[in-house]
Amino acid sequence: MMLALAIAVAADDSWSFRDFLAGEWELERHTPGQKPEHAHYSFQLVGGTLEGAYYEVDDNGKTSEMVVRVLFDDAKSGQFQLSRKPVPATPEPADSDEPPEPQPLESLKTAFEFDFHAQNGGRFHLSDSQWKGKKGGAVQFLCSDEDSFVFLHAPACVLSESEGRSCTGPLQPSAWTASRQGASRRKPADDSKPRSLLQRYGWYVFFGILYFGYQVAKEKAAEAAAGMKVGKKQR
Repeated sequence: MMLALAIAVAADDSWSFRDFLAGEWELERHTPGQKPEHAHYSFQLVGGTLEGAYYEVDDNGKTSEMVVRVLFDDAKSGQFQLSRKPVPATPEPADSDEPPEPQPLESLKTAFEFDFHAQNGGRFHLSDSQWKGKKGGAVQFLCSDEDSFVFLHAPACVLSESEGRSCTGPLQPSAWTASRQGASRRKPADDSKPRSLLQRYGWYVFFGILYFGYQVAKEKAAEAAAGMKVGKKQR
């Protein structure tokens, strides 16, 4: 028991969100009554941080492009930062000697903090925190295996240009499912191998034995009751 516990603790200590998140990710979100939405994350290790990009994809190509940086306090906790990607500079006229003026990058701001904890013996790693953007609300980040995660944001407020910030009533949570780009899908259980009669009909045999035993016991009880009646009559 102690050995199994020690192995589980060691496995949990070895897990790193930095190592997990590095790479390319394909995201998908389904909202009732709407078309599925698609997005992409890209992360690469730069020193002790992860730096990368985020964008969503629609019929016109890339939208909502963001610059991303992930800072780490340790292997499982830190800050997830975002900033809008600068709009490309408008090119100067052909007869101008001035180069295009570069657009400044907005300062990166922490969107949420994370602190992962192992669940179910290390099969899952879960972080609960708060969204620090204008919509507020709760954030859950669930890493379910080496090649997938679920990101859930339950906003506290709705933002609109006409109404501004509205925080009344329950709001629809936003859930993105993600898979590592190029990761193979899990193979379904192999049912092609022939199974023995016991494997295929084991439950039927089991209940058949119970039913047969019940019938035998019932008949013996009836015979015993009949024998007792005969004995009483002979007396």
